[in-house]
Amino acid sequence: FAESDYSDLVFVDSDDKFLEYEVDTWDASGTSLVWVRVPSLAAASTITCRYGGPKYKHKPEKTWAGYIGVWHMNEADGNAVDATGHGLNGVPTGFNTALMVSDTTAPTGRGRVNQTVTGSGTGASNRLSVPNYNDFITDHSKFTLSGWFKSTDKTGYPRPLSRKNAYNDGTGWEVQYDNGSATSVSVRGSDGNAAVTLNGPDSTAGW
Repeated sequence: FAESDYSDLVFVDSDDKFLEYEVDTWDASGTSLVWVRVPSLAAASTITCRYGGPKYKHKPEKTWAGYIGVWHMNEADGNAVDATGHGLNGVPTGFNTALMVSDTTAPTGRGRVNQTVTGSGTGASNRLSVPNYNDFITDHSKFTLSGWFKSTDKTGYPRPLSRKNAYNDGTGWEVQYDNGSATSVSVRGSDGNAAVTLNGPDSTAGW
């Protein structure tokens, strides 16, 4: 690289148009992870990486245009920074947030250990709390969630994603694993009834 901060790194499509990107993790002597925004892909599509030229003044947050929030969780600890630029940083919250540290075995870069238990013991209710994001949503009835999750316990109806204080709250939504199951997942809306139940991969298995 011509620049020590790899700012001369660029990606272009088959028409030689610049593609926005964000560096997730960088290892000058090993494997790095870079997210590249590609408008579309076809069998004949090509993406070219270039470096060694002039600096490319890009804005990493443009990589996530159209997203409400994106959290790579590649920090060693502390807040999980929102990559969209919306400021929806995930704040460690709970009984003992010191347990919420980096996991280097995640499928894409680092992950975050969100050790939590029910009750009031060590690690109780540990979670990443995200600020209110209503101002960024135009249609609250339609949205998409995605992520990688791995659990070590399948008891107690674990909820990897939730906007509720209780399952039967009149507002909000949540994604919940059924009690005792590492594969059965329920998606619940603004009441206590599951809107969709499906079987996914074993959340206690390897990534």
